[in-house]
Amino acid sequence: MALNLRFLRFNLPFIFKPIIRNTLSGTPCCQVNRFIFTNKSIGMNGYEYARSQMSEQFTNVEASFRAKMKDVVNDESSVIFTEDLKAMAHLVSNEAEDLDLFVKMIYKFNCQNKELRFGNYVFGPVIMRAFNYVDRPDIALSTFLDPNLISFFDQNMSYTALMTLLYNHKMYNEIRQVFDICKSRNVNNQFPRYPVIITAAACYQENTAESYNYLLNCWKELSTNNFPPIRKLVTFLAGLALKQDSPEIALELLSLIRTRYIDSRCLKILTYSKLKRFNDIIYLLKKSLEGNYKIKETYFSDVIETLEMDIENASEDIKSILTKLITLLKTQEYVQKETLESHLIAPVEYFPVKHSVLDQRRGVSVTSQRKRIVGLKDLI
Repeated sequence: MALNLRFLRFNLPFIFKPIIRNTLSGTPCCQVNRFIFTNKSIGMNGYEYARSQMSEQFTNVEASFRAKMKDVVNDESSVIFTEDLKAMAHLVSNEAEDLDLFVKMIYKFNCQNKELRFGNYVFGPVIMRAFNYVDRPDIALSTFLDPNLISFFDQNMSYTALMTLLYNHKMYNEIRQVFDICKSRNVNNQFPRYPVIITAAACYQENTAESYNYLLNCWKELSTNNFPPIRKLVTFLAGLALKQDSPEIALELLSLIRTRYIDSRCLKILTYSKLKRFNDIIYLLKKSLEGNYKIKETYFSDVIETLEMDIENASEDIKSILTKLITLLKTQEYVQKETLESHLIAPVEYFPVKHSVLDQRRGVSVTSQRKRIVGLKDLI
Protein backbone atom coordinates (compact mmCIF):
# COMPACT_ATOMS: atom_id res chain seq x y z
CA MET A 1 0.00 0.00 0.00
CA ALA A 2 1.42 3.36 -0.95
CA LEU A 3 0.98 6.45 1.16
CA ASN A 4 1.11 9.72 -0.70
CA LEU A 5 3.70 12.07 0.78
CA ARG A 6 1.28 14.94 0.68
CA PHE A 7 -0.45 13.37 3.66
CA LEU A 8 2.81 13.59 5.60
CA ARG A 9 3.40 17.34 5.33
CA PHE A 10 2.96 19.02 8.67
CA ASN A 11 4.49 21.54 11.00
CA LEU A 12 5.91 19.89 14.08
CA PRO A 13 5.99 22.86 16.51
CA PHE A 14 2.27 22.47 17.08
CA ILE A 15 2.50 18.96 18.51
CA PHE A 16 1.46 18.74 22.14
CA LYS A 17 4.15 17.21 24.31
CA PRO A 18 2.79 14.29 26.35
CA ILE A 19 4.31 13.04 29.58
CA ILE A 20 4.40 9.27 29.92
CA ARG A 21 3.64 7.88 33.35
CA ASN A 22 4.27 4.33 34.50
CA THR A 23 1.72 4.61 37.31
CA LEU A 24 -1.76 6.03 37.47
CA SER A 25 -2.33 9.33 39.20
CA GLY A 26 -5.34 10.34 41.20
CA THR A 27 -7.31 8.97 44.08
CA PRO A 28 -7.51 5.19 44.52
CA CYS A 29 -11.26 5.04 44.96
CA CYS A 30 -11.98 4.89 41.24
CA GLN A 31 -12.87 1.33 40.33
CA VAL A 32 -11.23 1.06 36.90
CA ASN A 33 -7.64 1.41 35.74
CA ARG A 34 -7.28 3.81 32.81
CA PHE A 35 -4.93 2.46 30.20
CA ILE A 36 -4.78 5.46 27.87
CA PHE A 37 -5.26 8.67 29.89
CA THR A 38 -4.60 9.39 33.55
CA ASN A 39 -7.44 10.34 35.87
CA LYS A 40 -6.25 13.94 35.83
CA SER A 41 -6.40 14.14 32.04
CA ILE A 42 -10.09 13.24 31.87
CA GLY A 43 -11.12 15.14 34.99
CA MET A 44 -11.73 12.17 37.28
CA ASN A 45 -9.72 13.65 40.14
CA GLY A 46 -11.96 16.70 40.30
CA TYR A 47 -15.08 14.58 39.87
CA GLU A 48 -14.13 12.26 42.73
CA TYR A 49 -13.39 15.21 45.00
CA ALA A 50 -16.77 16.80 44.16
CA ARG A 51 -18.37 13.42 44.78
CA SER A 52 -16.91 13.21 48.29
CA GLN A 53 -18.12 16.74 49.01
CA MET A 54 -21.61 15.91 47.75
CA SER A 55 -21.70 12.76 49.85
CA GLU A 56 -20.94 14.76 52.98
CA GLN A 57 -23.60 17.31 52.10
CA PHE A 58 -26.25 14.59 51.65
CA THR A 59 -25.18 12.43 54.60
CA ASN A 60 -28.55 12.46 56.36
CA VAL A 61 -30.89 13.15 53.44
CA GLU A 62 -29.59 10.93 50.62
CA ALA A 63 -32.42 8.38 50.93
CA SER A 64 -35.14 11.03 51.00
CA PHE A 65 -33.51 12.82 48.05
CA ARG A 66 -33.68 9.66 45.94
CA ALA A 67 -37.30 9.06 46.98
CA LYS A 68 -38.17 12.62 45.98
CA MET A 69 -36.43 12.23 42.58
CA LYS A 70 -38.38 9.03 41.90
CA ASP A 71 -41.60 10.92 42.44
CA VAL A 72 -40.43 13.75 40.18
CA VAL A 73 -39.49 11.56 37.22
CA ASN A 74 -42.87 9.81 37.39
CA ASP A 75 -44.84 13.05 37.58
CA GLU A 76 -45.21 14.81 34.23
CA SER A 77 -45.89 18.16 35.90
CA SER A 78 -42.78 18.05 38.10
CA VAL A 79 -39.40 19.48 37.13
CA ILE A 80 -35.82 18.27 37.46
CA PHE A 81 -33.70 21.27 38.42
CA THR A 82 -30.04 21.73 37.56
CA GLU A 83 -28.96 21.18 41.16
CA ASP A 84 -30.99 17.95 41.31
CA LEU A 85 -29.23 16.38 38.34
CA LYS A 86 -25.86 17.72 39.44
CA ALA A 87 -26.33 16.09 42.83
CA MET A 88 -27.42 12.75 41.36
CA ALA A 89 -24.44 12.76 38.99
CA HIS A 90 -22.21 12.80 42.08
CA LEU A 91 -24.24 10.38 44.19
CA VAL A 92 -25.14 7.65 41.69
CA SER A 93 -23.98 4.14 42.55
CA ASN A 94 -23.66 1.04 40.38
CA GLU A 95 -26.92 -0.38 41.72
CA ALA A 96 -29.43 -1.06 38.91
CA GLU A 97 -32.21 0.93 40.58
CA ASP A 98 -29.94 3.90 41.13
CA LEU A 99 -28.68 3.88 37.54
CA ASP A 100 -32.24 3.64 36.24
CA LEU A 101 -33.21 6.72 38.27
CA PHE A 102 -30.14 8.62 37.06
CA VAL A 103 -30.89 7.91 33.40
CA LYS A 104 -34.55 8.87 33.80
CA MET A 105 -33.46 12.16 35.38
CA ILE A 106 -31.16 12.85 32.41
CA TYR A 107 -33.98 12.32 29.92
CA LYS A 108 -36.49 14.35 31.89
CA PHE A 109 -34.09 17.23 32.38
CA ASN A 110 -33.25 17.25 28.67
CA CYS A 111 -36.92 17.24 27.64
CA GLN A 112 -37.93 20.07 29.91
CA ASN A 113 -38.66 23.52 28.54
CA LYS A 114 -35.28 25.14 27.95
CA GLU A 115 -36.67 28.43 29.18
CA LEU A 116 -36.36 26.98 32.68
CA ARG A 117 -32.57 26.77 32.34
CA PHE A 118 -30.83 29.99 33.26
CA GLY A 119 -27.38 28.64 34.09
CA ASN A 120 -24.61 27.53 31.79
CA TYR A 121 -23.72 24.28 33.57
CA VAL A 122 -22.59 21.63 31.05
CA PHE A 123 -23.70 18.16 32.09
CA GLY A 124 -22.17 16.00 29.37
CA PRO A 125 -18.65 15.59 30.83
CA VAL A 126 -19.75 15.07 34.43
CA ILE A 127 -22.33 12.46 33.41
CA MET A 128 -19.74 10.54 31.42
CA ARG A 129 -17.35 10.72 34.36
CA ALA A 130 -20.12 9.32 36.55
CA PHE A 131 -20.52 6.39 34.14
CA ASN A 132 -16.75 5.91 34.31
CA TYR A 133 -16.92 5.83 38.09
CA VAL A 134 -19.66 3.20 38.19
CA ASP A 135 -18.02 1.36 35.27
CA ARG A 136 -21.03 1.08 32.97
CA PRO A 137 -19.95 1.53 29.33
CA ASP A 138 -23.23 0.04 28.05
CA ILE A 139 -25.39 2.76 29.59
CA ALA A 140 -22.92 5.49 28.72
CA LEU A 141 -22.93 4.45 25.07
CA SER A 142 -26.69 4.02 24.79
CA THR A 143 -27.37 7.49 26.20
CA PHE A 144 -24.73 9.01 23.93
CA LEU A 145 -26.19 7.38 20.82
CA ASP A 146 -29.74 8.50 21.58
CA PRO A 147 -30.58 11.17 18.94
CA ASN A 148 -32.62 13.06 21.54
CA LEU A 149 -29.47 13.71 23.55
CA ILE A 150 -27.20 14.92 20.74
CA SER A 151 -26.61 18.39 22.16
CA PHE A 152 -26.34 17.03 25.69
CA PHE A 153 -23.04 15.24 25.02
CA ASP A 154 -21.61 17.41 22.25
CA GLN A 155 -18.43 18.41 24.09
CA ASN A 156 -14.88 17.22 23.54
CA MET A 157 -14.53 16.01 27.12
CA SER A 158 -17.77 14.03 26.86
CA TYR A 159 -16.32 12.16 23.89
CA THR A 160 -13.04 11.65 25.73
CA ALA A 161 -14.57 10.30 28.94
CA LEU A 162 -16.89 7.97 27.02
CA MET A 163 -14.15 6.67 24.72
CA THR A 164 -11.84 6.12 27.70
CA LEU A 165 -14.49 3.97 29.34
CA LEU A 166 -15.01 2.00 26.13
CA TYR A 167 -11.25 1.57 25.76
CA ASN A 168 -10.98 0.16 29.28
CA HIS A 169 -13.50 -2.51 28.26
CA LYS A 170 -11.82 -3.25 24.92
CA MET A 171 -14.87 -2.01 22.99
CA TYR A 172 -12.72 -0.92 20.07
CA ASN A 173 -15.37 -1.08 17.36
CA GLU A 174 -17.64 1.15 19.46
CA ILE A 175 -14.79 3.64 19.82
CA ARG A 176 -14.60 3.96 16.05
CA GLN A 177 -18.36 4.49 15.98
CA VAL A 178 -18.12 7.30 18.54
CA PHE A 179 -15.17 8.89 16.74
CA ASP A 180 -17.10 8.96 13.46
CA ILE A 181 -19.89 10.81 15.26
CA CYS A 182 -17.36 13.12 16.88
CA LYS A 183 -15.89 14.02 13.48
CA SER A 184 -19.31 14.64 11.96
CA ARG A 185 -20.26 17.05 14.75
CA ASN A 186 -17.08 19.13 14.71
CA VAL A 187 -17.28 22.31 12.69
CA ASN A 188 -14.35 23.87 10.82
CA ASN A 189 -12.57 20.49 10.89
CA GLN A 190 -11.10 21.21 14.34
CA PHE A 191 -10.81 17.62 15.49
CA PRO A 192 -10.35 17.15 19.28
CA ARG A 193 -6.98 15.66 20.14
CA TYR A 194 -7.98 13.32 22.97
CA PRO A 195 -10.54 11.34 20.92
CA VAL A 196 -8.01 11.09 18.08
CA ILE A 197 -5.42 9.54 20.40
CA ILE A 198 -7.92 7.13 21.99
CA THR A 199 -9.05 6.02 18.52
CA ALA A 200 -5.43 5.43 17.47
CA ALA A 201 -4.76 3.44 20.66
CA ALA A 202 -7.90 1.35 20.11
CA CYS A 203 -6.94 0.54 16.52
CA TYR A 204 -3.43 -0.35 17.66
CA GLN A 205 -4.77 -2.66 20.37
CA GLU A 206 -7.27 -4.30 18.03
CA ASN A 207 -4.56 -4.91 15.42
CA THR A 208 -6.70 -6.06 12.50
CA ALA A 209 -6.62 -5.18 8.81
CA GLU A 210 -9.91 -3.36 9.30
CA SER A 211 -8.66 -1.22 12.20
CA TYR A 212 -5.40 -0.50 10.34
CA ASN A 213 -7.19 0.69 7.21
CA TYR A 214 -9.60 2.73 9.35
CA LEU A 215 -6.77 4.52 11.17
CA LEU A 216 -4.84 5.06 7.96
CA ASN A 217 -7.90 6.64 6.34
CA CYS A 218 -8.41 8.78 9.45
CA TRP A 219 -4.82 9.94 9.16
CA LYS A 220 -5.36 10.94 5.55
CA GLU A 221 -8.57 12.75 6.41
CA LEU A 222 -7.01 14.59 9.32
CA SER A 223 -3.95 15.58 7.33
CA THR A 224 -6.11 16.85 4.48
CA ASN A 225 -7.78 19.15 7.03
CA ASN A 226 -4.41 20.39 8.33
CA PHE A 227 -4.66 18.57 11.65
CA PRO A 228 -1.22 18.75 13.36
CA PRO A 229 0.51 15.35 13.75
CA ILE A 230 0.44 14.48 17.44
CA ARG A 231 3.43 12.29 18.22
CA LYS A 232 1.29 9.73 20.07
CA LEU A 233 -0.94 9.34 17.02
CA VAL A 234 2.08 8.89 14.73
CA THR A 235 3.66 6.26 16.96
CA PHE A 236 0.43 4.26 17.29
CA LEU A 237 -0.12 4.28 13.53
CA ALA A 238 3.52 3.45 12.80
CA GLY A 239 3.44 0.62 15.34
CA LEU A 240 0.23 -0.72 13.83
CA ALA A 241 1.73 -0.49 10.34
CA LEU A 242 4.60 -2.67 11.55
CA LYS A 243 2.20 -5.21 13.04
CA GLN A 244 0.31 -5.27 9.74
CA ASP A 245 3.52 -5.85 7.79
CA SER A 246 3.68 -2.38 6.24
CA PRO A 247 7.18 -1.19 7.23
CA GLU A 248 7.33 1.25 4.30
CA ILE A 249 4.35 3.15 5.69
CA ALA A 250 5.85 3.04 9.18
CA LEU A 251 9.11 4.55 7.95
CA GLU A 252 7.35 7.44 6.18
CA LEU A 253 5.35 8.18 9.32
CA LEU A 254 8.37 8.04 11.62
CA SER A 255 10.15 10.62 9.49
CA LEU A 256 7.70 13.14 10.97
CA ILE A 257 9.03 12.87 14.52
CA ARG A 258 12.51 13.15 15.91
CA THR A 259 14.45 10.09 17.03
CA ARG A 260 15.30 11.66 20.39
CA TYR A 261 12.05 10.14 21.66
CA ILE A 262 12.62 6.55 22.73
CA ASP A 263 9.39 5.22 21.20
CA SER A 264 10.12 6.65 17.74
CA ARG A 265 13.77 5.58 17.95
CA CYS A 266 12.84 2.00 18.80
CA LEU A 267 10.12 1.88 16.14
CA LYS A 268 12.71 3.01 13.61
CA ILE A 269 15.03 0.20 14.67
CA LEU A 270 12.23 -2.35 14.14
CA THR A 271 11.28 -0.78 10.81
CA TYR A 272 14.82 -0.73 9.48
CA SER A 273 15.27 -4.31 10.65
CA LYS A 274 12.16 -5.46 8.76
CA LEU A 275 13.38 -3.64 5.65
CA LYS A 276 16.88 -5.19 6.07
CA ARG A 277 18.37 -1.69 6.24
CA PHE A 278 20.98 -2.65 8.81
CA ASN A 279 23.36 0.17 7.91
CA ASP A 280 20.75 2.65 9.09
CA ILE A 281 20.50 0.76 12.38
CA ILE A 282 24.28 0.90 12.77
CA TYR A 283 24.16 4.67 12.29
CA LEU A 284 21.42 5.10 14.91
CA LEU A 285 23.12 2.92 17.51
CA LYS A 286 26.49 4.60 17.00
CA LYS A 287 24.88 8.00 17.31
CA SER A 288 23.30 6.97 20.62
CA LEU A 289 26.56 5.59 22.00
CA GLU A 290 28.81 8.40 20.80
CA GLY A 291 26.46 11.36 21.23
CA ASN A 292 27.01 13.77 24.10
CA TYR A 293 23.42 13.89 25.36
CA LYS A 294 22.17 14.97 28.78
CA ILE A 295 19.94 11.91 28.80
CA LYS A 296 21.03 8.54 27.43
CA GLU A 297 19.36 7.47 24.18
CA THR A 298 18.25 4.12 25.54
CA TYR A 299 16.36 1.25 23.89
CA PHE A 300 13.69 -1.18 25.05
CA SER A 301 14.70 -4.76 25.77
CA ASP A 302 12.23 -6.40 23.37
CA VAL A 303 13.45 -4.20 20.50
CA ILE A 304 17.04 -5.28 21.04
CA GLU A 305 15.97 -8.92 21.30
CA THR A 306 14.12 -8.67 17.98
CA LEU A 307 17.14 -7.05 16.37
CA GLU A 308 19.40 -9.84 17.64
CA MET A 309 17.16 -12.42 16.00
CA ASP A 310 16.91 -10.50 12.72
CA ILE A 311 20.66 -10.08 12.25
CA GLU A 312 21.14 -13.84 12.24
CA ASN A 313 20.29 -13.72 8.53
CA ALA A 314 22.45 -10.65 7.79
CA SER A 315 25.90 -10.72 6.23
CA GLU A 316 28.81 -11.59 8.49
CA ASP A 317 30.23 -8.05 8.39
CA ILE A 318 26.90 -6.48 9.37
CA LYS A 319 26.26 -9.13 11.99
CA SER A 320 29.69 -8.60 13.55
CA ILE A 321 29.29 -4.80 13.79
CA LEU A 322 25.78 -4.94 15.20
CA THR A 323 26.70 -7.65 17.71
CA LYS A 324 29.48 -5.42 19.05
CA LEU A 325 27.17 -2.42 19.21
CA ILE A 326 24.48 -4.40 21.03
CA THR A 327 27.08 -5.65 23.51
CA LEU A 328 28.12 -2.05 24.19
CA LEU A 329 24.50 -1.03 24.66
CA LYS A 330 24.00 -3.72 27.26
CA THR A 331 27.28 -3.23 29.16
CA GLN A 332 26.85 0.56 29.28
CA GLU A 333 23.21 0.25 30.40
CA TYR A 334 21.55 1.61 27.27
CA VAL A 335 18.92 -1.17 27.34
CA GLN A 336 15.81 -0.69 29.47
CA LYS A 337 13.93 -3.59 31.03
CA GLU A 338 10.64 -2.01 29.94
CA THR A 339 9.18 -3.13 26.60
CA LEU A 340 8.10 -0.96 23.69
CA GLU A 341 4.56 -2.36 23.92
CA SER A 342 4.14 -1.42 27.59
CA HIS A 343 5.54 2.04 26.90
CA LEU A 344 3.20 2.74 24.00
CA ILE A 345 0.04 1.88 25.93
CA ALA A 346 1.11 3.47 29.22
CA PRO A 347 -1.30 6.15 30.52
CA VAL A 348 -0.75 9.60 29.06
CA GLU A 349 -1.11 12.88 30.91
CA TYR A 350 -1.52 16.18 29.11
CA PHE A 351 -1.03 19.57 30.67
CA PRO A 352 -4.03 21.84 30.06
CA VAL A 353 -3.46 24.51 27.41
CA LYS A 354 -5.55 27.66 27.39
CA HIS A 355 -7.94 28.08 24.47
CA SER A 356 -6.33 31.38 23.53
CA VAL A 357 -2.98 29.63 23.10
CA LEU A 358 -4.60 26.89 21.00
CA ASP A 359 -6.33 29.44 18.80
CA GLN A 360 -3.10 31.33 18.34
CA ARG A 361 -1.26 28.15 17.37
CA ARG A 362 -3.96 27.17 14.91
CA GLY A 363 -3.85 30.62 13.37
CA VAL A 364 -0.08 30.44 12.93
CA SER A 365 -0.45 26.96 11.46
CA VAL A 366 -3.00 28.03 8.86
CA THR A 367 -0.99 31.15 7.96
CA SER A 368 2.23 29.19 7.50
CA GLN A 369 0.52 26.61 5.32
CA ARG A 370 -0.79 29.35 3.04
CA LYS A 371 2.67 30.83 2.65
CA ARG A 372 4.63 27.69 1.84
CA ILE A 373 4.47 23.92 1.54
CA VAL A 374 6.13 22.10 4.39
CA GLY A 375 8.43 19.36 3.13
CA LEU A 376 9.93 16.39 4.94
CA LYS A 377 13.27 18.19 5.32
CA ASP A 378 11.53 20.69 7.60
CA LEU A 379 10.39 17.94 9.91
CA ILE A 380 13.64 16.25 10.90
